[in-house]
Amino acid sequence: MLTRNKILRYAVFIGLLMSMTNIVLHEGSSKAQAVAPSFLSTPVLTADLNQEYDYEIIPSNYSATIMIWWTDSSWASFYLTSWHLIGFPNETDIGLAHISLRMNLSSEYAWQNFTVVVQELDRTPEFVNLTLAFTFGFGLMAAGFKRNEFFILAGPVWIICGLTIFITYGVVFLLVSVGLGFVLMFKGVSPYL
Repeated sequence: MLTRNKILRYAVFIGLLMSMTNIVLHEGSSKAQAVAPSFLSTPVLTADLNQEYDYEIIPSNYSATIMIWWTDSSWASFYLTSWHLIGFPNETDIGLAHISLRMNLSSEYAWQNFTVVVQELDRTPEFVNLTLAFTFGFGLMAAGFKRNEFFILAGPVWIICGLTIFITYGVVFLLVSVGLGFVLMFKGVSPYL
């Protein structure tokens, strides 16, 4: 005979069992159906050369697992513990990288297929900054040979360009430009000493 306590125990057991297997009863149906997992995140479709690519996968249920993932590139790796697809593409990876992810939950699954375009970074702004710095710095130096006051202006220009532009090319370029700036300032001031 089923008592109230036994019915309550069976209900709790069935509830735990359903939550562990992610099965829900839909309205109007007497059959239990498994809920298919889904990807809630949108993939990052571009990757820059020698820069970290990071796509955080957001599943509909974190009980799901990525069972199959495939890529035709060797630069991408999937980390199940953090749900991240991470990689550092290099020069040989420029172009298209096709990636397929399959998320499993019980007997249900979902696919996410996408293509990542690996591209070179646009170096135009750096080239423009470098060109302007050299033009302005050498222009003031040339003007300084006619009038000494321009050497006083050229010095801070070389120091500022060294601290803001040339530092991206290395410490040696920074030190040379700062040193040149101090020499030019001293050369411009020396006739007045």
